[in-house]
Amino acid sequence: MLSKKRSRSISVENRNYQWTVIPSGNNTIFVAESAGTLTGGIEVHLASGNQSGPVDFPDLDGSEYKEIKPKDAEKIIRQATKLGWQPSKKGKPLVFDYQGGQISARKS
Repeated sequence: MLSKKRSRSISVENRNYQWTVIPSGNNTIFVAESAGTLTGGIEVHLASGNQSGPVDFPDLDGSEYKEIKPKDAEKIIRQATKLGWQPSKKGKPLVFDYQGGQISARKS
């Protein structure tokens, strides 16, 4: 379950979600899950950019990460559900790549 202190809330299609962005090496990872549940979420890997973002990260020390706005989070969540993510289903997170404004199942 994502920490409420380090994540943001959003409502998409009458369901509440928590989401955050995590810098990770050469990638930035968008993570979302259905709020208040222990169900499988999504991880969306984005190429890092040199931008600031709306989410407060601890100890970045100049790390690069991609800015994700709430409208981007909503778009990613909608795409993930169309690609088969069931937010209320238990299990491991589904992993996607983000490129060109679209997500697709991660190949590796």
